[in-house]
Amino acid sequence: QQWVEADRASGGRSHTSALNAMHDRYRCFDPRNKMSVHLGVGESVTKTQLTEEFDIIGLLPYFATSTCLMAIDVLQTVPESCDCSSKTTETLEVAVKDHGVKSHGDTMQITQSQSDLIEQLIRIDAHLYKLSEEIFFEAVERVNTKYSVKLCMM
Repeated sequence: QQWVEADRASGGRSHTSALNAMHDRYRCFDPRNKMSVHLGVGESVTKTQLTEEFDIIGLLPYFATSTCLMAIDVLQTVPESCDCSSKTTETLEVAVKDHGVKSHGDTMQITQSQSDLIEQLIRIDAHLYKLSEEIFFEAVERVNTKYSVKLCMM
C-alpha cells in the first residue's frame, strides 16, 4: 500500500522524493511495472512495436511452446517434439520440480484490497502482458497454418 501511495505522490515520475524515501526505508527494488521498465517500454507500447523489436515473444505458462517457437524460427522447420498433430495428447511432458517450496504465488489467496493494490503497481505490465499474449497466440496460429501442424501447447 505504501508503494502505491508513493507512486501516486510521484505523479508517474520514476525518481521523486516519495519513491526515494520508500527505497531508503525498505532497501528493496521498486516493484512497479518491473517487466516494462526492464524492456524500456511505456503504457503506449503497441503490438507493432513489440513485433518489430522482438523476433519471438514467449509466455512462461507456455514455456515449452515458446521454446518451440524459437526453435522453429531458427530452424525453419518444426521439431518432432513440438508437433502434436498426430499425438493423442496436445501437450508436451514437462517435468515440474518444486524444490521443496511449500507455497507458490499462484496458490496464495489474497484479499480484494491486495489485488487492487497489485493491479495499480503492475498496470503497465498488465497491458504489456496482454499484448504479448495476443502476439504469442497469433504466432502459434501462423506456425500451425504455415507448417500444417498443431503445436503442442505447454
